[in-house]
Amino acid sequence: MSALPIFQALRLADDVVEMDQGNVEITTGTSVWFFRVNIDIDQKGDISFNYDKAAEVIVDNSGEFESLIKEAVDHTAPNWNNIKTKYVGKTPFSINCDKKRFIVLVLHPNRNWQFDHLQSPFKIQSGRNQFYLNPTRVDRQGNKIVGAGKFAGCKLAYFYAKCDEDQAKNGQHNGTFTTQFNIYLDLLLYWNGKELTLPVTVDPDVGHPDGSTPP
Repeated sequence: MSALPIFQALRLADDVVEMDQGNVEITTGTSVWFFRVNIDIDQKGDISFNYDKAAEVIVDNSGEFESLIKEAVDHTAPNWNNIKTKYVGKTPFSINCDKKRFIVLVLHPNRNWQFDHLQSPFKIQSGRNQFYLNPTRVDRQGNKIVGAGKFAGCKLAYFYAKCDEDQAKNGQHNGTFTTQFNIYLDLLLYWNGKELTLPVTVDPDVGHPDGSTPP
C-alpha cells in the first residue's frame, strides 16, 4: 500500500505559487476536513504552531457545504475531535490526504490573529498548483473572497485538494509523497489605540513519514 501524501510548508518564497482557481462540483459523499490551528508559547518563550483539533464532515451538495462553512464561522460546527493519525502525521502540521476533499483551517478563536488580509491564505509548491484550487478566506459574517485581495477579519480559510491526482502524478516509486505549501497569517497588535498587523508565514519543518522538528 502506498504512503499517503503529506502537505509540508516551504521556506523559500520563490518555490511557492498561487493555487489555481476552477470549478469544483460538490457531489454526494464529498469529504470536508477541518483543522483548528493553535499557537503555543512555552516557558522558554519559544513559539509553536499546531493543529489541536480535527474533524471530518460529509456533504452531498454545494448548499450543504455553504451552510457548513457558515456554521463553522459561527462556531456551531464541526463537532471537533482530538487529533488522530487518520488526519495528521507525527509532526504538528502534517496532513495526510489521499482523496479529493476540502481542507478547512480554523484559527483558534482566543488568539489575536487572522488570515493575511492582503493575500491568499495559502500558496502551493510550484508545479502542483493545478491540483489545489480556490484558496478562500471567510470573515465573521460569512462573506468570502477567493485568492488575493484586501479582506480582513478572517479566521477561517479553505481550499479544494485533488490529492489522488497529485499523488498519481508525483508520487515516488516507494510511495513517499510530499506536497509543500505555506500558510499566511496576520498577528493583530495594538499600539496607541490602533490595530496593527504583523504578517507571519507559517513554515513548519516537517516531512514524510516522520518529519523532524515542530514548526
